Amino acid sequence: MRWVIVLLLGLGLGLLAALGDAATGVTTPTTLGSVLTIATHLGSMYAAAAVLAGAFLARRRNGLLAGPLLLIAAVVGYTGYVALFVDHERLGVSSLAGVFSIYLLAAVTIGPFLSMLGQVARDRGLVGTLARLAVPLALVAEVVVRFPLSRSTYQVDPTRAWTLTAIIAVGALATLAGTLGHRTARHS
Repeated sequence: MRWVIVLLLGLGLGLLAALGDAATGVTTPTTLGSVLTIATHLGSMYAAAAVLAGAFLARRRNGLLAGPLLLIAAVVGYTGYVALFVDHERLGVSSLAGVFSIYLLAAVTIGPFLSMLGQVARDRGLVGTLARLAVPLALVAEVVVRFPLSRSTYQVDPTRAWTLTAIIAVGALATLAGTLGHRTARHS
């Protein structure tokens, strides 16, 4: 049953990315479409999902396959929706096969390491704390480096600015929670 949940979460993540791209590719993009596109265009979001899948299936014999399975499902969900329902050339994607194969390769090669990070994150010691901090810190770093926020960003594109601000806040809170989790586990 847990494997089915991981598979469905991956498909859902891919579908959300495709829906966001489809909604922002129109002449008047929706706010929800913009938020989905911003959130699902962060590599650290996919890394976080794969790490969570690894933690979710940490006690399973084949738990290292959780990350790749989730990421492959996300690629299938995205490319399947775009191939069936969206003019992919309008999105700037000339070849879905090229996009599919690049992300599939990334899922297969990086996914097991992300699963392992999720499994290690369940440890109550210092190593587990460091593993819990890796994803939220990567999320914050990616947003800060890729999408620097300035005062004008809030005026020109407030949806983008506030979405990125919320992602940074969630990443910071998750980092704090990972640190506090280590302290409470050590003192109990």
